[in-house]
Amino acid sequence: MKASENITEISNKLIKDTWFIPVIRAIKEIPAEPGVYAIRLANPANLKAKLQLSKEPDLFNDIINTILSSGHNLLYIGMASISLKKRLNQELYAKGPGTFFRTLGAILRYTPPIGSLIGKANQKNYRFSYKDQSEIIEWIETNLTVNWITIDNNLKLIESTIIENNRPFLNTTYNPSAIEELTLLRRECRKIALTKF
Repeated sequence: MKASENITEISNKLIKDTWFIPVIRAIKEIPAEPGVYAIRLANPANLKAKLQLSKEPDLFNDIINTILSSGHNLLYIGMASISLKKRLNQELYAKGPGTFFRTLGAILRYTPPIGSLIGKANQKNYRFSYKDQSEIIEWIETNLTVNWITIDNNLKLIESTIIENNRPFLNTTYNPSAIEELTLLRRECRKIALTKF
């Protein structure tokens, strides 16, 4: 990607549906270079099938209904200032702190182990059990696709502009249509992880 290309061109390339590839293939091809990335649901109906929506309104129903009624399947836009490979290993395979992984896990109704953040320096980056992480990763590999663009300048501006213009579901920062329930869901996970036995 040349620095001279403008944000609209970058955005069009990043979110072009036909350029997305399955996660299990993408993770082998992603370069260890800076850039921006996008994550999509391959089939939004699979999210509904996984969750068995409850009859009573709740956070999960609100989030899933928002996604299913939107008419698009763009889940998340992010940036990697050093390495796309490292960042997407965090976001898709829980190899380090990843906002996307934590948020998706919570949407899939997983919660961190009780008290697992007590005594930790970072009181926000909850993690799921190894068993739950494995199940989330399996779901990610089956249901998500990824695209990326290597670029090393103006990453923050590019990321924020693409989020603002395309409103991916799981981005809460820079997103004019941020799903309020996501913040509540992550807060609930942190509360569980900070609860004493």
